[in-house]
Amino acid sequence: MQVKLRATFGGATWLPWWIVLSRCSLDPLLELRDDHIVYRIIARRERSYDEIALVDFHRLIGTRSLRFVFRDDSRTFTANAVSDEEACEALRVLHGKGCRLSPAAAMVLEGPRSS
Repeated sequence: MQVKLRATFGGATWLPWWIVLSRCSLDPLLELRDDHIVYRIIARRERSYDEIALVDFHRLIGTRSLRFVFRDDSRTFTANAVSDEEACEALRVLHGKGCRLSPAAAMVLEGPRSS
Protein backbone atom coordinates (compact mmCIF):
# COMPACT_ATOMS: atom_id res chain seq x y z
CA MET A 1 0.00 0.00 0.00
CA GLN A 2 1.33 3.42 -0.90
CA VAL A 3 0.03 5.89 1.66
CA LYS A 4 -0.98 9.23 0.15
CA LEU A 5 0.95 11.93 2.00
CA ARG A 6 1.24 15.71 2.21
CA ALA A 7 4.72 15.65 3.78
CA THR A 8 7.19 13.61 5.82
CA PHE A 9 9.34 14.66 8.77
CA GLY A 10 12.36 13.42 10.66
CA GLY A 11 12.58 13.91 14.40
CA ALA A 12 14.12 12.41 17.51
CA THR A 13 12.70 10.43 20.40
CA TRP A 14 14.12 12.94 22.86
CA LEU A 15 12.24 15.86 21.25
CA PRO A 16 8.52 16.61 21.42
CA TRP A 17 6.71 15.07 18.42
CA TRP A 18 5.95 18.50 16.91
CA ILE A 19 9.61 19.56 16.67
CA VAL A 20 11.24 18.23 13.48
CA LEU A 21 14.84 18.09 12.32
CA SER A 22 14.12 17.55 8.61
CA ARG A 23 11.15 17.57 6.26
CA CYS A 24 10.07 16.67 2.73
CA SER A 25 7.02 18.05 0.97
CA LEU A 26 8.16 17.66 -2.66
CA ASP A 27 8.20 13.87 -2.90
CA PRO A 28 7.12 12.31 0.43
CA LEU A 29 6.93 8.53 0.53
CA LEU A 30 5.49 5.83 2.77
CA GLU A 31 4.92 2.37 1.31
CA LEU A 32 3.67 -0.51 3.43
CA ARG A 33 5.05 -3.65 1.80
CA ASP A 34 4.72 -7.32 2.74
CA ASP A 35 7.59 -7.43 5.25
CA HIS A 36 8.87 -3.86 5.54
CA ILE A 37 8.13 -0.17 5.07
CA VAL A 38 9.79 2.16 2.58
CA TYR A 39 9.90 5.85 3.42
CA ARG A 40 11.59 9.07 2.35
CA ILE A 41 12.42 12.25 4.17
CA ILE A 42 15.64 13.19 2.42
CA ALA A 43 16.87 9.76 1.36
CA ARG A 44 14.86 6.60 0.72
CA ARG A 45 15.04 4.11 3.61
CA GLU A 46 13.64 0.69 4.40
CA ARG A 47 12.75 -0.79 7.79
CA SER A 48 11.27 -4.16 8.68
CA TYR A 49 8.07 -4.19 10.70
CA ASP A 50 10.07 -5.81 13.53
CA GLU A 51 12.20 -2.65 13.77
CA ILE A 52 9.16 -0.49 14.57
CA ALA A 53 8.78 -0.06 18.33
CA LEU A 54 5.65 2.10 18.21
CA VAL A 55 3.33 3.89 15.79
CA ASP A 56 1.76 7.01 17.28
CA PHE A 57 -0.94 9.31 15.88
CA HIS A 58 -1.39 13.07 16.24
CA ARG A 59 -4.03 15.32 14.76
CA LEU A 60 -3.77 19.08 14.41
CA ILE A 61 -5.70 21.49 12.25
CA GLY A 62 -5.67 19.89 8.80
CA THR A 63 -3.03 17.27 9.66
CA ARG A 64 -3.05 13.56 10.42
CA SER A 65 0.41 12.46 11.50
CA LEU A 66 1.64 8.90 11.91
CA ARG A 67 4.85 8.90 13.93
CA PHE A 68 7.16 5.88 13.77
CA VAL A 69 9.52 5.19 16.67
CA PHE A 70 12.16 2.58 15.86
CA ARG A 71 13.93 0.10 18.13
CA ASP A 72 17.58 0.92 18.86
CA ASP A 73 17.38 4.33 17.10
CA SER A 74 16.67 7.79 18.44
CA ARG A 75 15.50 9.04 15.02
CA THR A 76 11.79 9.09 14.26
CA PHE A 77 9.81 9.26 11.03
CA THR A 78 6.48 11.09 10.74
CA ALA A 79 4.13 10.84 7.76
CA ASN A 80 1.36 13.41 7.30
CA ALA A 81 -1.51 11.56 5.58
CA VAL A 82 -3.87 13.40 3.20
CA SER A 83 -7.08 12.21 4.89
CA ASP A 84 -8.53 10.49 7.94
CA GLU A 85 -9.39 7.49 5.76
CA GLU A 86 -5.82 7.20 4.47
CA ALA A 87 -4.38 7.41 8.00
CA CYS A 88 -6.89 4.85 9.31
CA GLU A 89 -6.14 2.38 6.51
CA ALA A 90 -2.37 2.74 7.09
CA LEU A 91 -2.85 2.11 10.82
CA ARG A 92 -5.02 -0.93 10.05
CA VAL A 93 -2.26 -2.41 7.86
CA LEU A 94 0.47 -1.62 10.40
CA HIS A 95 -1.56 -3.17 13.22
CA GLY A 96 -2.12 -6.25 11.05
CA LYS A 97 1.66 -6.54 10.57
CA GLY A 98 2.14 -6.68 14.34
CA CYS A 99 3.18 -3.08 14.96
CA ARG A 100 2.38 -1.76 18.43
CA LEU A 101 0.02 1.22 18.29
CA SER A 102 -0.15 4.03 20.84
CA PRO A 103 -3.51 4.59 22.57
CA ALA A 104 -4.15 7.55 20.22
CA ALA A 105 -3.45 5.41 17.14
CA ALA A 106 -5.63 2.58 18.47
CA MET A 107 -8.51 5.05 18.95
CA VAL A 108 -8.33 5.96 15.25
CA LEU A 109 -8.94 2.30 14.40
CA GLU A 110 -11.93 2.17 16.74
CA GLY A 111 -13.54 5.02 14.80
CA PRO A 112 -15.96 7.62 16.12
CA ARG A 113 -18.04 6.51 19.07
CA SER A 114 -21.76 6.97 18.88
CA SER A 115 -23.60 8.06 22.01
